[in-house]
Amino acid sequence: MLVQNQLIKSKSMNKPTSKSEINYKINRFLRAATAALIPYYWLILISPSYAEVPQKAVVRKIIGKPEMWVTKNGRRYQAQEDSIMEKYRDKINVNGNSQTRAILEFLSRSNQNLNLFVKTLPHSDPSIYNFPCNLQQGSYLFGWKRAANRASACERAVQVRSGDWKSNSQQPNWQYPAVARQLFKHLLINQSYNYNRTFYYCSVVAESGASWLDIQSKDPCQEIMEKCESNPTNGQCIPLTLSYWKSQEPELTAVVECNPRELFITKGTGSELKELAKQKWDEAMTQGATSCALQVYQPGDVAIELITDPSILNQGNNQSPIDNIDHPEVAVNSRSTSGCAEFEIVWGAVIAKSAKRPQGIRVDSGYKSTPDFCKQTVGEIEEFDVESKRQSIDFEIIDADNRGLEFCNKQQVSGGQEGDQRIIQLTSNQGVIHLEYEMYTAKDKLQVFYEGKELYNTGFTSGSNSISIPFQGNSGRVEVVLTGNIEESGTEWNYTIFCPIK
Repeated sequence: MLVQNQLIKSKSMNKPTSKSEINYKINRFLRAATAALIPYYWLILISPSYAEVPQKAVVRKIIGKPEMWVTKNGRRYQAQEDSIMEKYRDKINVNGNSQTRAILEFLSRSNQNLNLFVKTLPHSDPSIYNFPCNLQQGSYLFGWKRAANRASACERAVQVRSGDWKSNSQQPNWQYPAVARQLFKHLLINQSYNYNRTFYYCSVVAESGASWLDIQSKDPCQEIMEKCESNPTNGQCIPLTLSYWKSQEPELTAVVECNPRELFITKGTGSELKELAKQKWDEAMTQGATSCALQVYQPGDVAIELITDPSILNQGNNQSPIDNIDHPEVAVNSRSTSGCAEFEIVWGAVIAKSAKRPQGIRVDSGYKSTPDFCKQTVGEIEEFDVESKRQSIDFEIIDADNRGLEFCNKQQVSGGQEGDQRIIQLTSNQGVIHLEYEMYTAKDKLQVFYEGKELYNTGFTSGSNSISIPFQGNSGRVEVVLTGNIEESGTEWNYTIFCPIK
């Protein structure tokens, strides 16, 4: 099937356009039109390597107050940097209406970095990341970093789930008196099988093209990975998809996708889908399909798939993603909203899929979905101001993490006579910075600069202090210069800049 050229909606122009702008738009259109003529199944056939379900997701950084939780093996803990998720039921929950941001990175079984990053963004709803490739509710910035190795986690699909998944609201409200709560809990335990069962599914593919599927209530990958690896002629065995659905979901679509671009599709309720999906899988195997994987969609879900072949990547309206190594290869801004998950492509190009478009359409940087993307089979893509998004605080934070800059809310540094000079990444470009410092008995000096201007200067002073500094501008970074007392060899100091309060 051809990628549909309906993916681009021309933005109406209400003002005169210069000749250079016209030429730019013409060239941009021609590049997009060329990409639209490429059969999407070629993306799979000539992909240099299979995607990989990561072995681990690690909390690389927490920025702001630690208002987030990790669930491991059914138990909930407050998340910390270096918290690990590695099981099919593990997840992270960031509180709604929180300024907390978390950056996750992903590792293979050999602890190789798989280049995928996921960053939670502030949102009125909680942001829930479900291991390994599912983003539910809230808002996220995710994508794939450019790297020499092509191994990348979740290339087959990062699934963004809509905010109205019925399973989100199935948890009991524990605001009942203790007796009623215990009774309700007892009823749930005794009827848990029928209440809202979770079905986990896993697809495993071998280098030979052989494929396996398992759907169950416990780890779905273990048994079929063992089957694949038990035969040396299969070569490397890789889990391509690992996800879940709930038995009370009223409308689901199961897609068995195989090479070369064969789709086997069925629909049903959550309680029916296990048998229906297995029937489609058996149909695919009977027809000799290879390299198959199952993906399950609720009507409002969107799956974002990475395009891995550079020759195809550069033929679209992609604005030369290889011209600047300071940005990710692919970056996507997503939000879970009622009805349909929304996305914006900020760097690179992806294939966007949904229950209505299981074959997927190519979407390039500078384009986003409309609220009706999940409800239509054509169109529903429009341009947006991508440059402002690239210059946003959230991209600045990703860049700061890549460059190893210090972040607010931590003691940035301590030292002595040698002093220090460094850049601190904040979480906003306006608000009030809270600064705490300790100079002990010898006098040292601390200065805070923002966009080239001095915000605060302690002068040479001793002792401790806590101050608030208002600021506003374009950047989310401050420079801190600590001048040590050169006359006192035993001088000591430390300071902490806290994330801004708006």
